[in-house]
Amino acid sequence: MRMRTHRCNVWRGRIHPGPAHAVGPRRPTQAGFALLALLLIVALSGLALASAAQVWSTASRRDKEVELLRVGMEFRDAIRSYVISSPGAQQFPVRLEDLLLDPRFPSVKRHLRRIYADPLTGEPDWGLIRSGDAIIGVHSLAEGRPLKTALDPKLGIADEAATYADWKFVYQPEAEAGATTGVVDDHDLEHVLPGQLDTHPDLPADMLNTEGR
Repeated sequence: MRMRTHRCNVWRGRIHPGPAHAVGPRRPTQAGFALLALLLIVALSGLALASAAQVWSTASRRDKEVELLRVGMEFRDAIRSYVISSPGAQQFPVRLEDLLLDPRFPSVKRHLRRIYADPLTGEPDWGLIRSGDAIIGVHSLAEGRPLKTALDPKLGIADEAATYADWKFVYQPEAEAGATTGVVDDHDLEHVLPGQLDTHPDLPADMLNTEGR
């Protein structure tokens, strides 16, 4: 029995794809769209966080300025208490510690509970405003320009302060008659408009010598 062998002819030519195999321009894949969307979300989140941080920083600084006004007034009231309590001629303290324990009396007499920390620096260090050796007021040692620019006139501080050092909390006995004593309650502080500071025009310029504590 004869076996027929069929020879297969193999064409070794290059196969050119027909219309069904035509390769067109590539389109972005679904994964690519997802990556772009993720990058956009990350960018927008970063901007939102940066904006929120700026708002929080400004709000925190405003709160610290209000606290600085309150603490500064306490120092000024303490100096006033020291002066009007003088056993004889009026005297001013020569150290802030004299407000904690008045050395002029044999018994314990306090005009201030403690040397408060500056709300802006976090340190209990203050610039001292002197007349000779006497301390007549204090100011902050913080750097920067106050956000507040129109304080209540009752605070008696300089208008449009260029630095926090311009917020001088000074007690003036000669200006007390018929004027504010510098006592400010929380209600007043809540309605303080941004920084009206008074440089105390009645106080001689040579009395406003400042130094760090």
